[in-house]
Amino acid sequence: MSLHPKFRRNLSHAFTFAFIWAFFSFIYLILERGILGESNFYPATDNRYDFLSSAIVVPFGGFVMGFIQGWIEVLWMKKLFI
Repeated sequence: MSLHPKFRRNLSHAFTFAFIWAFFSFIYLILERGILGESNFYPATDNRYDFLSSAIVVPFGGFVMGFIQGWIEVLWMKKLFI
């Protein structure tokens, strides 16, 4: 069973947003690591910071949020992408 070409196009546009969000969330992750250095706590709040768990959660969350935003924009504002 193949997907309809219009659905594939919409999906590819939504994935473009998702990859952009994942890329910038990865940059945020690297900047946060550089700012905090070897610290295991955020200085202002004393919340625990674990780089390895953040390295998994932050880009995945960025990808999911980017896909949701991309899907909404492609479906509701589709005339801007044609």
